[in-house]
Amino acid sequence: MELLTIEEQSIIFLENIELEIINYLGKLNPNIYYFQVKIIKGKESSLDNQLGLLRIGDINSNLSLEIELRSQLPNYGMISELWASINHDNVIVNLSNSNNNKVNEDDKMANQDDEIVQLSELEIDKDKPIIHSPNLEITDLYIENQQETNILIKDIEDKKDNYLEEEYYPEIEANNQESSAKLLVLTPYPDEENNLAQWLTKPHTDEEYLYIIVQLCQCFFYLSQNSWYCLDLFVEFIIVGTPIKFYDLTHIYPKNIELKIGFLGKYSAPELAYSKEINQFMSSYVIGALMYQMFHDNKLPNPDNLTINLIPKIYQILQVCLYSITEERYPLNQLLKLLIEIKNDLKKITISWEKANKSILGLSLKRLVNEDSYGIKQLEINQNNIILAGIADGMGGMAQGELASKLAIQTLLETPFNFDLNNQENQTNWLTEIFNQANQNINKKVEDGGTTLSVILAVNNQLIISHVGDSRIYLIRNKDIIQLSEDHSLVNMMLTSGQITYEESLDHPDRNVLIKFLGSKSVLSDGYVQNLSKNFDKISLTLEDNDLLILCSDGVWDLISNEEFIELFTEGNNLHFSIDKVIEKVLHKGASDNATIITLKCSIHPYKF
Repeated sequence: MELLTIEEQSIIFLENIELEIINYLGKLNPNIYYFQVKIIKGKESSLDNQLGLLRIGDINSNLSLEIELRSQLPNYGMISELWASINHDNVIVNLSNSNNNKVNEDDKMANQDDEIVQLSELEIDKDKPIIHSPNLEITDLYIENQQETNILIKDIEDKKDNYLEEEYYPEIEANNQESSAKLLVLTPYPDEENNLAQWLTKPHTDEEYLYIIVQLCQCFFYLSQNSWYCLDLFVEFIIVGTPIKFYDLTHIYPKNIELKIGFLGKYSAPELAYSKEINQFMSSYVIGALMYQMFHDNKLPNPDNLTINLIPKIYQILQVCLYSITEERYPLNQLLKLLIEIKNDLKKITISWEKANKSILGLSLKRLVNEDSYGIKQLEINQNNIILAGIADGMGGMAQGELASKLAIQTLLETPFNFDLNNQENQTNWLTEIFNQANQNINKKVEDGGTTLSVILAVNNQLIISHVGDSRIYLIRNKDIIQLSEDHSLVNMMLTSGQITYEESLDHPDRNVLIKFLGSKSVLSDGYVQNLSKNFDKISLTLEDNDLLILCSDGVWDLISNEEFIELFTEGNNLHFSIDKVIEKVLHKGASDNATIITLKCSIHPYKF
């Protein structure tokens, strides 16, 4: 077969792909050379001018395992595309013209400090581990390689700590090297700006860290189900995305392989320094090592002196994943479940409510009974914060209005919370049923009376409303006020239909005539109770930090303008002070009706470990 020479600036063909070899990246794995290449002409025009990653290894190197894995999982979304793969019987790798004859500390592939050390060329005592330590001192030690060529390597002596230092694989110049059979693998070149190595050097949120870790664990679990185990990571060849993607798989081994020699890598389990049969717990260690790096200022764990930051949940997972006894670590399925739970916890929020309310009879000589009623109920169920609040403005002769409003609020507060905490439609149906029940109770117990009823229900930061009548529900956010409820009054119907102007509605003689209220009919028809879908695209609204909800009867909103509400509630005063100011204004303006107001201000904070 024709001799194939691999050297920088040369042009070669692989499976009808013409490519130029741009840069030698290093011997980043035993018996595997890494090159950056540029596609001159691809099988498809879409490949033209793209950068590629060319790896050249012995026929029996880990590259052959990668090809086997790719063939077993051809469409797996976390593995990069394979452009070409060939065996060639007559290959020489010529590094004599390379500016990078060995991987050095300034290599732009970045910090191959502690990558895999597979000393397959050495005669070793199988009863002793191969130890790899930092701060190397170099002496001359000669060994024979498979081609019986003398190679100068580094003799390693222990120094101060146990962090892995870079392992060098000095190259042989082509002039002194015979050609041999090689496996050549061409894949896309990973974007250096978006690889995991670069990503780890930047600050991220806990949720972003867990997003990467969960994906990684999902990948490892899927590999284990197909009898493959990941023993290390090359973070320079992992691209952060949705999903993350592996561009080098030479650190992934099939289940039936038993390592005959020591193995040490940047993220690998320490027991691999011995001859060990591989298992899934070694993959759990890899996840733990990367997770440790994320939560410890980009530092890798030191198995001989493991110090873990006291972060609840993270601490426990790292303790188990990095445990020295292999079988005591989490199996991948259990680890994945725990990581997903923690990731979901980070989506949760802590929410607290500041509450204030006030109700007055008013100054009218005709109203000697306060027919307004209100109530607030708050509790926590399975770490879900729930608040329910309602206001009712009764109407009718004698004390009938007072009784009607009390029955409505009593029905609201006494109904147990038996709705789905994660389903706003189910919650809306629950509220609608309460309105139906309150309507039945009023019809049974109140003669010639009725009531409005306006209710808010917030489960965590999801708000829904139910409403009948002309009491109002407002939302104040960032000095803007929105009326969430609609007025079920004759005047508002005339206004929305264009029969009268807004100015005419302000002092219309029928402004207090309602077209909807509880007690007006024996059965409430579908759509009788208003929810948020009337004016919004959906039935729920996501609350934000410092959102303020106001529920009030017409005795308040009839005398307090939107602008006054904003002024009174956005000056930094506490709610009780602001409510007192509202009632004071109502009284100064005559207070011709009962006046009731409830205010609820939410404080929302992200979940913290």
